[in-house]
Amino acid sequence: MSTAEAETMITWGRYWLAKVWIGASNVDRDNLITHVNGQFAALQLPVRLSRGWQPYDPVIRVGGRCHRYADVAVWASGQQDGGRQAARDFRDWYQGNNLSLDNLPAHLLALAVITHIAEVGRGYLHALNVNLKAWIDSIADAATAQEARAGWLSYSTAYPPSLTYAQDIAQEYEE
Repeated sequence: MSTAEAETMITWGRYWLAKVWIGASNVDRDNLITHVNGQFAALQLPVRLSRGWQPYDPVIRVGGRCHRYADVAVWASGQQDGGRQAARDFRDWYQGNNLSLDNLPAHLLALAVITHIAEVGRGYLHALNVNLKAWIDSIADAATAQEARAGWLSYSTAYPPSLTYAQDIAQEYEE
């Protein structure tokens, strides 16, 4: 089930990229938002897709609040095991190992939807297979809780799509 969920969300993200980010269609954006939110509602998931302050920017809300990578990292790294089990659960979800979206805690649900819809919608599909899997694997396979904590908190270097606009621009123009 979860592999199908991940692939479906990637499809929605690719549609957003083509029709909204590149195509600049507010009509397609609004139709996709309605469709995606209807699917989440049918699954009784507390997730909502919307547009950001830029009309082409996808935003994810879980439980009515906007989640950020920092929120997920702080929550996961605060677990007794440093977040190793959280990383394993997230990996099990996207690998299709009997975990579905409705079995994920809110922070991992947010991470799943952000990475598989919003970041794909922003053009970061490649980062799913390269950066995200490597980052999550390094945490899930960490030898110690301290190593796992450090892994979660390294999100901004381990997973480039996590950078805010200001952080990204600052990196590009540093000399």
